[in-house]
Amino acid sequence: MPYPAPVLVCSTLALAALTGCALQAPAAAPPAAQVATSSSAPAAPASAPPEAAATPKAVASPPLQSGLSARLMYELLVGEMSFDLGDPQQGAAYLLDAARRANDEAVYQRATEMAIQSRAGPAALEAVRAWRQAFPQSLQATRFELQVLLALGRVSETATPVKTLLDALPASEKVSFIAALPALYQRVANKDEALQA
Repeated sequence: MPYPAPVLVCSTLALAALTGCALQAPAAAPPAAQVATSSSAPAAPASAPPEAAATPKAVASPPLQSGLSARLMYELLVGEMSFDLGDPQQGAAYLLDAARRANDEAVYQRATEMAIQSRAGPAALEAVRAWRQAFPQSLQATRFELQVLLALGRVSETATPVKTLLDALPASEKVSFIAALPALYQRVANKDEALQA
């Protein structure tokens, strides 16, 4: 799949900047003896125990490695940049591909949100269904699926998400969900179909 020139330039610059930051070593702190002699402040009082000065400072542990592969990082970066540069459908497609590779619920949610914000109904439905397939117990994915189906006017397909939510929600949330159902279905164009769902 060819990538737009601005996306390639921006992603190359971002990767170069990230690589440059990772390769820079932190500046070494000057030894305590040099700091004490080079400053005009008086030296530490003689009553300080010598063990405190001789104790080595804790060595910083190496940074934790993320589970991102280079390709996954690239897809996430290009997806977000495409979205920011005005191509939300392409951004959502990249993030959905990245979500499938990473099997990460947060990335599925971001891909779904991008598709919704781009007003790409079929892409939003594809993203939310992929999310539900990967994480069938996710209540958030089920909520998104219900909202997308209602926005697309596919009321006949909403029975399954509603039943799933009613079965899975805790009792404290179930009452408010049932109370919100009429407002959700009120926006549907075909009221008869909404009554049958």
